[in-house]
Amino acid sequence: MTTKIVKTLETDTPLPEIQARWAHVALYADIMPSVINVRSLGDQRWRWQTADGEWLIDEVQQRGDQLVSWQARQGDTVYRATVLFTPIDHGRRARIVYTRHYAHGLAADAPRQAIEADMLTTLRRSAGLLDRTGDEPITVPDIAAAASAEAPLSHVLESGETLQATLAEAADAWARSMTASITLLNSTMWPAMQAQQRKQKQADKQSELQA
Repeated sequence: MTTKIVKTLETDTPLPEIQARWAHVALYADIMPSVINVRSLGDQRWRWQTADGEWLIDEVQQRGDQLVSWQARQGDTVYRATVLFTPIDHGRRARIVYTRHYAHGLAADAPRQAIEADMLTTLRRSAGLLDRTGDEPITVPDIAAAASAEAPLSHVLESGETLQATLAEAADAWARSMTASITLLNSTMWPAMQAQQRKQKQADKQSELQA
């Protein structure tokens, strides 16, 4: 028997701020009350340490800024989780929909009420409404540090290509500037130098005639 649990939160928190908290699996311990720590196994696979044991996380997907999804396994218990981000009220507010789909139902020792409370707290933390103590707002996590810790090689290569393109543009701009400067010199100083040389030649001729 399958089980589907859905929790929804609507908030005034800016959507990019919410998405930033969901952008890196390494930071999920900051927003999920049941997760104690997160360890990367490589190849988009993770191990979550929780109070009731370890969960293997795989098939992590991020579709732009619209949703995040993953699959979690612990023994015979398997669920597929999806977090959907939607702007509402003409972008002034945000809606977060957190869904868990248990293909084989809940484990006997997993009360639905506790799972729902965990999911709702996760939503509130991801919206910056609670921190890990549950009584103070939280700020956006250190996204840059997390990104450097888990960024794949393709991201590094992409950054290198961006830097190379930027340097090429700078070199091209410098070359255009030098060309413009030389053109300006040729159009102003060179005629003046030629005129000065003609005057000097005329003066030399006059001196020779006088002599």
